[in-house]
Amino acid sequence: MERVGELMENYLAKIASDRNLSITSFINLAEVIPEQERITEDGMYSAIDIYFKAHPDLSDMERKKVCGVIDCQKLSREACAHAAQNDRLPVQTVVQVLYYEQQCLHNAMDGSQLVATKPPALVSSKMNHQFSADPEDSSLKRENQELKFELLKMKMRLMEIEKPNSNRSVTSSPLVITHPSAGKPPLPSNSNFMSSVSKKLRILVELMDSRKAKLEINQSKDRRHSIS
Repeated sequence: MERVGELMENYLAKIASDRNLSITSFINLAEVIPEQERITEDGMYSAIDIYFKAHPDLSDMERKKVCGVIDCQKLSREACAHAAQNDRLPVQTVVQVLYYEQQCLHNAMDGSQLVATKPPALVSSKMNHQFSADPEDSSLKRENQELKFELLKMKMRLMEIEKPNSNRSVTSSPLVITHPSAGKPPLPSNSNFMSSVSKKLRILVELMDSRKAKLEINQSKDRRHSIS
């Protein structure tokens, strides 16, 4: 059955590029594949990504509906890393992926600490070097994922704020000009709030870039050390 599920995922990925394939047909085919036989969701994720590439005009609601057939907890670390950077996925799905990736990083750090407590004879020198370098890298990765998580939460908040504004008609209500009373300060305007959110987003992006650069430097040092 596992082999059958894999073949069905390959078939789904192959036909996903068909521009005439409707959302209903894609979802129905995806749901036919036995979920219990899918050890990982990498094949399903690949098919969904191909479908999104071939159908760039899908609405956010339609994308969320398609992503409902995938279990983000069963994605491999490689697939999680790809999904976290995938702009084609709806924000809610990326948030789920980042959450489960954080859990994996926490578990990996706990595992490395357990291995470090074992007698030296049970751990090879190569593994010893790996775990001695892991804590800092894992900490940076975790902080990077937390920053991504906060960034996405702010994006979702921004989308919620913009949604009612976009649905509001100019002629829906008459323009009323109110003057703030002398005893009360004026409420912050929507534009000021939006600029504040945008400023916070820029700060988070800069922090993510600096963490990523530091992580790449550490990994480069580790590779040079292992070669020597």
